[in-house]
Amino acid sequence: YQISFRTNYKIRGFLMSDLYANFAELEANETYGVDYSITKQEHPTSDITIFTPHGGGIEVGTSEAVNAVAKDIANKYLFEGLKSSGNGDLHITSTNFDEPQALQLIPSKERAISLHGYSDPDNQVIMMGGLDTSLRDVLKTKFINEGFNVVITDSTTGLQGIEPDNIVNRCSS
Repeated sequence: YQISFRTNYKIRGFLMSDLYANFAELEANETYGVDYSITKQEHPTSDITIFTPHGGGIEVGTSEAVNAVAKDIANKYLFEGLKSSGNGDLHITSTNFDEPQALQLIPSKERAISLHGYSDPDNQVIMMGGLDTSLRDVLKTKFINEGFNVVITDSTTGLQGIEPDNIVNRCSS
């Protein structure tokens, strides 16, 4: 299940390709603790992981959202850009996101919720996608009941999150 404010990496409306095809390339060219950080916290009784593969300065606000949502009730994973600028270089598309700690945590849990950044001042909306449509639909109803605008992504957005290789779809369910 994926909650998305925007999943594709765009600058000024232009779709950009990722600098790194996978985590091994990123790790070979960037410095852990200086350019990026990884936080993984397992909850002793939860089978849900709340995470962002594009936290910190990559998709601003996603780390804070994960921390608020996961708090003391879920497993948490953050991949965060720490650079003073140029954090977009650390973006790895979710279908290629293969950081080892994420690959250990997410498949070991029943469900996963991925939070992504989105910026569109003219359309304040929560975009939802992913393969876990039952959880998506429950959360959609809850968001709408709280007054949020919600859109289920479709093929026109390119942000569906339905690829089997997408990190959010690698959970055990």
